[in-house]
Amino acid sequence: VPGVNIYVAFFLFYSCEERVKWDKVLSGIKSVEMNAQGSDVVYSQMRIPGTTPRDFLQYRRVFLQGDGSIVIVLRSAEHSSLPEGKSMIRVESYISGYVLRQSFKNGELVLSIFLMSCSDVKGLIPKWIINLVAPKKPAEWVEALRKACIGYQDAHPNFKEELLDYMGRFKAENPYDYE
Repeated sequence: VPGVNIYVAFFLFYSCEERVKWDKVLSGIKSVEMNAQGSDVVYSQMRIPGTTPRDFLQYRRVFLQGDGSIVIVLRSAEHSSLPEGKSMIRVESYISGYVLRQSFKNGELVLSIFLMSCSDVKGLIPKWIINLVAPKKPAEWVEALRKACIGYQDAHPNFKEELLDYMGRFKAENPYDYE
């Protein structure tokens, strides 16, 4: 993703308040609990046209790597404040993840994004809907993130300094990493 700073992309992805502004795949996202055994618990909803809406309740863990990459790992969670409801189908996230890497190509700042998801969306989703939606959504999502990042970088010329404090909380050692 050309022209995008890794910390801006991470901030706009990680912050629930920022993410709802640009992520049109999810119809809502909120933080449920911070630092639950070293992870955050987040809740989000996804509306798929012509099907029952889905929701996710996930542990979310961030790792800052020695090479500057940022790894975000998610898996299903349970939380007493958000039991499964009748109006939505709770997705089972076996594992999902993102890796953000910063590089330069021909002198231009470039963000590489790797994403993977192994989830059971449960219930019946007609194949024609999957074939219609699935191929386009990742590219649309990345483009929405790119536009949000460029807009944020333009609106916050000192974004690097502003986000250093924000990133600091993810640099601390986490005792749960060693269990």
